[in-house]
Amino acid sequence: MSRRFDVLVAAAWFVALAIENVTVRHERGPLVLNLLVIAAMTVPAIWRRRHPLAYTVAVLAAATVLVSALTRDGTNLAPIYVLTFPTYTVARHRPLGPALLGLALVVGWACAVSAAGGESAGNYLGTAVTCAVAWGVGRALRTWGTLADELDRKARRIDAERESRARLAVADERTRIARELHTVIASRVSAMVVQAEAAELLLDDDLARADQAMAAVEATGREALSDMRRMLGVLRHAGEAPELAPQPGVGQIHALVERARAEWDGIELSVEGEPGPLPASVDLGLYRILEDALATAAVTGGEARVELRFDESDVELVAAVSGAASPPPWPTLAMRERVAVCGGAIRTETGHDGSRRLVTRLPRAFEAVFA
Repeated sequence: MSRRFDVLVAAAWFVALAIENVTVRHERGPLVLNLLVIAAMTVPAIWRRRHPLAYTVAVLAAATVLVSALTRDGTNLAPIYVLTFPTYTVARHRPLGPALLGLALVVGWACAVSAAGGESAGNYLGTAVTCAVAWGVGRALRTWGTLADELDRKARRIDAERESRARLAVADERTRIARELHTVIASRVSAMVVQAEAAELLLDDDLARADQAMAAVEATGREALSDMRRMLGVLRHAGEAPELAPQPGVGQIHALVERARAEWDGIELSVEGEPGPLPASVDLGLYRILEDALATAAVTGGEARVELRFDESDVELVAAVSGAASPPPWPTLAMRERVAVCGGAIRTETGHDGSRRLVTRLPRAFEAVFA
């Protein structure tokens, strides 16, 4: 879209300057040569956003040929174009240092042309003010654009992390319920097994007591089903009192990142996939590995990005640091030990953008909970 706009701008300036050159009374040199020089001044505007300084130099060089060897007097649009458009462009699309260099080039060129033509000191002041206004407008728009981009990036990050927080909360709740179900049902089933064995032993000697044992098995089974229904009801009813000290796990990763931002602002978090119940060792291991990664990387500085992906059989945790003074000491001994306990894999790699990446994959097989 911007490229098409620049083509239209270059064409509009060419047409305007060509019409003025054709109608001016002080034209010198062949008309075709004048038009070629005007084209050399305006066509580079197509690439002005990518190469502002080169565009400025090209305009000044073509303008020098125009005023020194071809048409000098009687034109109004040409000076306006040369003094304002390159100055605005270099201020709008380049950092402060190159922008000041572009301003100096245009002002210096204009003063040299004025001096060669023997113009008064007032023209020097008018030239400087015109260039300064165009440059100031360009810098103001650049600042506004940078601020708008930053606000948009933060808004997208907040939206993404709001969704990530919800997903992590779901993962934490499902894992907690799965643990409670395991504890309660395992206890009930163990009691049912003991009571069934007792009933089997009493079948030949005391049928009444055997019936009582089987009745106890039935009651215990009903209690287990009732407990299961009550715990599953938590997924449908709000109002459950929050735990005062939640155990570390994927559900607390967002809080972990927020605490890390208090000392290290450049951290982003994203979550992909559908969370589900995780083995206790994997749930805790992911949290501790990320905690260790953020603690060791904070010393090196730079910007960090944390990605948590839930696949069908694995959970992948990626911590990436870019722009750091030195690479983080990944993986640490604690990381390797936790990965070994969970039966996962951990490695470091260099990203396409030169960032240092720690990639951890842990199985989400639920059997690990019962180990």
